[in-house]
Amino acid sequence: MQIEYKNNKIKFERELSNLDKLVLSFTHILDKHKIKYVIISGYVAILFGRSRNTEDVDLFIEEIPMQKFLDFWNDLYETGFECINESSPKEAYNFYLKENTAIRFAVKGTFIWNFEVKF
Repeated sequence: MQIEYKNNKIKFERELSNLDKLVLSFTHILDKHKIKYVIISGYVAILFGRSRNTEDVDLFIEEIPMQKFLDFWNDLYETGFECINESSPKEAYNFYLKENTAIRFAVKGTFIWNFEVKF
């Protein structure tokens, strides 16, 4: 796989897996709300061709105000995602994210794959 790094972007071509498509769907919502994020952990290795399994994609997001988080939360729900460890967005924000604990989002009715999100 040929990798190109230019203008703070990494570019390479390969066929997208179902996990890749899901990650693009989730990160599209982050981008839509102008939330800065970084993907960390196992998915990065998978993205660059390592053969391994994962049940989640770990992300750090910038600390954002409550209203921006609520808008993001609502957009995720409208797009078919749900938080699997907290049903209240205000509690997810105050008792998870603000306390440096991750919240997890997955496609409604599923658990694998999920997105583990922390500030």
